Amino acid sequence: MQPTWGSYEDAAHTTPRETFNSSYRTAYMFGESFNTGNYTVGFYDGAGARVTDVSGTFASGNLSAEYLLSTNMTSKEGTWHAVVFNDAQGSPPATYAAANATAGYLVEDDFTVDSSAMQPTWESYDDAVQSNVWGTVGDPYTDTTQTAYMYGQGFAAGTYAVGFYDNAGDKAGSDVSGTFASGNLSAQFALNTDPTGAEGTWHAVVFDTALGSPSANYTATSGAAGYVTEDDFEVNASAIPEIPTVLAAIGVAMFCFGIYYWMRRRRLAYVQA
Repeated sequence: MQPTWGSYEDAAHTTPRETFNSSYRTAYMFGESFNTGNYTVGFYDGAGARVTDVSGTFASGNLSAEYLLSTNMTSKEGTWHAVVFNDAQGSPPATYAAANATAGYLVEDDFTVDSSAMQPTWESYDDAVQSNVWGTVGDPYTDTTQTAYMYGQGFAAGTYAVGFYDNAGDKAGSDVSGTFASGNLSAQFALNTDPTGAEGTWHAVVFDTALGSPSANYTATSGAAGYVTEDDFEVNASAIPEIPTVLAAIGVAMFCFGIYYWMRRRRLAYVQA
Protein backbone atom coordinates (compact mmCIF):
# COMPACT_ATOMS: atom_id res chain seq x y z
CA MET A 1 0.00 0.00 0.00
CA GLN A 2 1.48 3.34 -1.09
CA PRO A 3 1.71 5.88 1.77
CA THR A 4 0.12 9.30 1.44
CA TRP A 5 2.36 12.39 1.39
CA GLY A 6 1.40 16.04 1.06
CA SER A 7 2.24 19.65 1.98
CA TYR A 8 0.38 21.74 4.55
CA GLU A 9 0.39 25.33 5.77
CA ASP A 10 0.20 24.47 9.47
CA ALA A 11 2.09 22.28 11.93
CA ALA A 12 -1.10 20.38 12.80
CA HIS A 13 -1.45 19.33 9.14
CA THR A 14 -5.08 20.38 8.92
CA THR A 15 -4.94 22.64 5.85
CA PRO A 16 -3.26 21.39 2.66
CA ARG A 17 -1.29 23.99 0.71
CA GLU A 18 0.18 23.73 -2.75
CA THR A 19 1.48 27.32 -3.10
CA PHE A 20 3.81 28.97 -0.60
CA ASN A 21 4.48 32.72 -0.47
CA SER A 22 5.26 35.52 1.99
CA SER A 23 2.23 34.50 4.07
CA TYR A 24 3.25 30.84 4.22
CA ARG A 25 7.00 30.38 4.60
CA THR A 26 7.19 26.91 6.11
CA ALA A 27 6.30 23.74 4.23
CA TYR A 28 4.83 21.23 6.67
CA MET A 29 4.90 17.73 5.18
CA PHE A 30 2.76 14.87 6.42
CA GLY A 31 1.80 11.36 5.34
CA GLU A 32 0.19 8.16 6.58
CA SER A 33 0.62 4.41 6.12
CA PHE A 34 4.42 4.35 6.43
CA ASN A 35 6.10 1.21 7.66
CA THR A 36 8.13 1.39 10.84
CA GLY A 37 11.58 2.72 10.04
CA ASN A 38 13.79 5.77 9.61
CA TYR A 39 13.19 8.19 6.78
CA THR A 40 14.89 11.22 5.26
CA VAL A 41 13.11 13.87 3.22
CA GLY A 42 15.07 15.60 0.48
CA PHE A 43 13.80 19.08 -0.46
CA TYR A 44 14.56 20.17 -4.02
CA ASP A 45 14.05 23.72 -5.33
CA GLY A 46 12.67 25.02 -8.61
CA ALA A 47 15.95 24.31 -10.37
CA GLY A 48 16.03 20.72 -9.15
CA ALA A 49 18.91 21.27 -6.73
CA ARG A 50 18.76 19.63 -3.32
CA VAL A 51 18.30 22.39 -0.76
CA THR A 52 18.42 20.27 2.38
CA ASP A 53 17.76 16.88 3.94
CA VAL A 54 15.34 16.64 6.87
CA SER A 55 15.03 13.62 9.13
CA GLY A 56 11.42 12.55 9.12
CA THR A 57 9.54 12.17 12.39
CA PHE A 58 7.83 8.77 12.45
CA ALA A 59 4.98 7.86 14.82
CA SER A 60 2.42 5.06 14.47
CA GLY A 61 2.65 4.86 10.73
CA ASN A 62 2.64 8.63 10.23
CA LEU A 63 5.58 10.61 8.92
CA SER A 64 6.14 14.36 9.18
CA ALA A 65 8.84 16.85 8.28
CA GLU A 66 9.05 20.60 7.88
CA TYR A 67 11.27 23.14 6.18
CA LEU A 68 11.54 26.92 6.54
CA LEU A 69 11.73 28.06 2.92
CA SER A 70 13.71 31.22 3.70
CA THR A 71 16.57 29.19 5.23
CA ASN A 72 18.49 29.31 1.96
CA MET A 73 17.69 32.52 0.12
CA THR A 74 19.67 31.49 -2.96
CA SER A 75 17.15 28.72 -3.64
CA LYS A 76 15.09 28.99 -6.81
CA GLU A 77 11.37 29.63 -6.94
CA GLY A 78 9.02 27.41 -8.93
CA THR A 79 8.00 23.80 -8.45
CA TRP A 80 9.63 22.25 -5.40
CA HIS A 81 9.74 18.57 -4.47
CA ALA A 82 9.72 16.88 -1.06
CA VAL A 83 11.00 13.35 -1.67
CA VAL A 84 10.95 10.62 0.99
CA PHE A 85 13.75 8.05 1.22
CA ASN A 86 13.97 4.94 3.36
CA ASP A 87 17.26 5.30 5.26
CA ALA A 88 17.83 1.56 5.26
CA GLN A 89 18.02 1.53 1.47
CA GLY A 90 19.39 4.88 0.35
CA SER A 91 19.50 8.66 0.74
CA PRO A 92 18.49 11.73 -1.28
CA PRO A 93 20.76 12.40 -4.29
CA ALA A 94 22.14 15.82 -5.15
CA THR A 95 19.55 16.56 -7.84
CA TYR A 96 15.86 15.90 -8.27
CA ALA A 97 16.43 14.39 -11.69
CA ALA A 98 18.21 11.46 -10.05
CA ALA A 99 15.77 11.01 -7.16
CA ASN A 100 13.30 8.60 -8.76
CA ALA A 101 16.03 6.16 -9.76
CA THR A 102 17.92 6.29 -6.47
CA ALA A 103 17.75 3.38 -4.02
CA GLY A 104 15.48 4.12 -1.09
CA TYR A 105 13.07 6.34 -3.06
CA LEU A 106 9.58 5.93 -1.64
CA VAL A 107 7.19 8.78 -2.41
CA GLU A 108 7.18 12.52 -3.17
CA ASP A 109 5.00 15.61 -3.24
CA ASP A 110 5.32 18.69 -5.45
CA PHE A 111 4.34 22.22 -4.46
CA THR A 112 4.89 25.74 -5.77
CA VAL A 113 7.16 28.22 -4.01
CA ASP A 114 7.00 31.94 -4.79
CA SER A 115 10.18 34.00 -4.39
CA SER A 116 8.56 35.98 -1.56
CA ALA A 117 8.46 32.82 0.58
CA MET A 118 12.24 32.69 0.58
CA GLN A 119 12.66 36.20 2.00
CA PRO A 120 12.10 36.85 5.72
CA THR A 121 9.81 39.69 6.74
CA TRP A 122 11.39 42.77 8.35
CA GLU A 123 9.44 45.79 9.53
CA SER A 124 9.70 48.83 11.83
CA TYR A 125 7.39 49.48 14.80
CA ASP A 126 6.90 52.13 17.44
CA ASP A 127 6.52 49.73 20.36
CA ALA A 128 8.56 46.99 22.00
CA VAL A 129 5.88 44.32 21.42
CA GLN A 130 5.87 45.08 17.68
CA SER A 131 2.14 45.62 17.42
CA ASN A 132 2.06 48.96 15.60
CA VAL A 133 3.91 49.33 12.30
CA TRP A 134 5.60 52.74 12.16
CA GLY A 135 7.95 54.82 10.05
CA THR A 136 5.76 55.55 7.03
CA VAL A 137 5.64 58.95 5.32
CA GLY A 138 2.39 59.66 7.16
CA ASP A 139 3.69 58.35 10.48
CA PRO A 140 7.42 59.09 10.73
CA TYR A 141 9.44 58.75 13.89
CA THR A 142 9.39 62.02 15.89
CA ASP A 143 10.28 63.31 19.35
CA THR A 144 7.48 61.13 20.78
CA THR A 145 8.66 57.98 18.98
CA GLN A 146 12.44 58.09 19.15
CA THR A 147 13.09 54.34 19.17
CA ALA A 148 12.81 52.14 16.07
CA TYR A 149 11.72 48.65 17.09
CA MET A 150 12.51 46.16 14.32
CA TYR A 151 10.93 42.73 13.95
CA GLY A 152 10.78 39.99 11.33
CA GLN A 153 9.83 36.37 10.77
CA GLY A 154 11.17 33.57 8.63
CA PHE A 155 14.85 33.86 9.58
CA ALA A 156 17.07 30.80 9.60
CA ALA A 157 18.75 29.85 12.89
CA GLY A 158 21.93 31.89 13.34
CA THR A 159 23.38 35.14 14.66
CA TYR A 160 22.54 38.49 13.11
CA ALA A 161 23.65 42.11 13.32
CA VAL A 162 21.61 45.11 12.23
CA GLY A 163 23.19 48.24 10.81
CA PHE A 164 21.16 51.47 10.96
CA TYR A 165 21.85 54.06 8.27
CA ASP A 166 20.53 57.63 8.05
CA ASN A 167 19.18 59.50 5.03
CA ALA A 168 22.71 60.43 3.96
CA GLY A 169 23.73 56.76 3.95
CA ASP A 170 25.98 57.12 6.99
CA LYS A 171 25.92 54.48 9.71
CA ALA A 172 24.23 55.80 12.84
CA GLY A 173 25.80 54.59 16.06
CA SER A 174 27.06 51.04 16.52
CA ASP A 175 25.72 47.82 15.03
CA VAL A 176 22.89 46.21 16.99
CA SER A 177 22.94 42.48 17.76
CA GLY A 178 19.67 40.92 16.66
CA THR A 179 17.70 38.78 19.11
CA PHE A 180 16.80 35.48 17.43
CA ALA A 181 14.10 33.09 18.65
CA SER A 182 12.31 30.35 16.69
CA GLY A 183 12.72 32.01 13.31
CA ASN A 184 11.92 35.49 14.59
CA LEU A 185 14.41 38.36 14.76
CA SER A 186 14.15 41.62 16.67
CA ALA A 187 16.33 44.65 17.31
CA GLN A 188 15.87 48.21 18.49
CA PHE A 189 17.70 51.50 18.01
CA ALA A 190 17.40 54.87 19.78
CA LEU A 191 17.30 57.37 16.92
CA ASN A 192 18.76 60.17 19.05
CA THR A 193 21.93 58.11 19.65
CA ASP A 194 23.74 60.02 16.90
CA PRO A 195 22.77 63.73 16.88
CA THR A 196 24.51 64.15 13.51
CA GLY A 197 22.07 61.75 11.83
CA ALA A 198 20.29 63.14 8.77
CA GLU A 199 16.49 63.17 8.77
CA GLY A 200 14.55 61.45 6.00
CA THR A 201 14.60 57.82 4.89
CA TRP A 202 16.58 55.56 7.18
CA HIS A 203 17.53 51.92 6.60
CA ALA A 204 17.75 48.96 8.99
CA VAL A 205 19.89 46.33 7.25
CA VAL A 206 20.25 42.77 8.55
CA PHE A 207 23.49 40.81 8.17
CA ASP A 208 24.25 37.18 8.93
CA THR A 209 27.35 37.52 11.12
CA ALA A 210 28.61 34.09 10.04
CA LEU A 211 29.10 35.55 6.57
CA GLY A 212 29.74 39.25 7.09
CA SER A 213 28.93 42.39 9.05
CA PRO A 214 27.14 45.70 8.37
CA SER A 215 28.99 47.85 5.86
CA ALA A 216 30.47 51.24 6.72
CA ASN A 217 27.82 53.03 4.65
CA TYR A 218 24.45 52.18 3.15
CA THR A 219 25.61 52.20 -0.47
CA ALA A 220 28.02 49.36 0.23
CA THR A 221 25.39 47.09 1.82
CA SER A 222 23.91 45.95 -1.49
CA GLY A 223 25.64 42.74 -2.48
CA ALA A 224 27.87 42.74 0.60
CA ALA A 225 28.77 39.40 2.20
CA GLY A 226 26.24 38.45 4.84
CA TYR A 227 23.47 40.76 3.59
CA VAL A 228 20.04 39.27 4.35
CA THR A 229 17.31 41.89 4.09
CA GLU A 230 16.44 45.48 4.99
CA ASP A 231 13.62 47.86 5.81
CA ASP A 232 13.29 51.58 5.12
CA PHE A 233 11.49 53.98 7.45
CA GLU A 234 10.98 57.71 7.77
CA VAL A 235 12.61 59.78 10.53
CA ASN A 236 11.66 63.38 11.34
CA ALA A 237 14.29 65.84 12.54
CA SER A 238 12.65 66.04 15.96
CA ALA A 239 13.53 62.37 16.60
CA ILE A 240 17.24 63.13 16.31
CA PRO A 241 17.82 66.51 18.02
CA GLU A 242 21.16 68.04 17.12
CA ILE A 243 22.03 68.52 20.78
CA PRO A 244 20.47 66.23 23.39
CA THR A 245 18.40 68.15 25.99
CA VAL A 246 20.68 67.38 28.94
CA LEU A 247 23.79 68.47 27.10
CA ALA A 248 22.02 71.61 25.92
CA ALA A 249 21.06 72.50 29.50
CA ILE A 250 24.63 71.97 30.67
CA GLY A 251 25.90 74.11 27.82
CA VAL A 252 23.55 76.97 28.69
CA ALA A 253 24.53 76.76 32.36
CA MET A 254 28.23 76.87 31.50
CA PHE A 255 27.65 79.83 29.18
CA CYS A 256 25.80 81.76 31.89
CA PHE A 257 28.53 80.99 34.40
CA GLY A 258 31.15 82.21 31.93
CA ILE A 259 29.35 85.52 31.49
CA TYR A 260 28.97 85.90 35.25
CA TYR A 261 32.64 85.11 35.84
CA TRP A 262 33.74 87.54 33.15
CA MET A 263 31.54 90.32 34.54
CA ARG A 264 32.83 89.68 38.06
CA ARG A 265 36.45 89.84 36.87
CA ARG A 266 35.76 93.15 35.18
CA ARG A 267 34.08 94.58 38.27
CA LEU A 268 36.96 93.54 40.53
CA ALA A 269 39.41 95.03 38.12
CA TYR A 270 37.43 98.30 38.09
CA VAL A 271 37.28 98.47 41.91
CA GLN A 272 40.99 97.80 42.27
CA ALA A 273 41.76 100.50 39.76
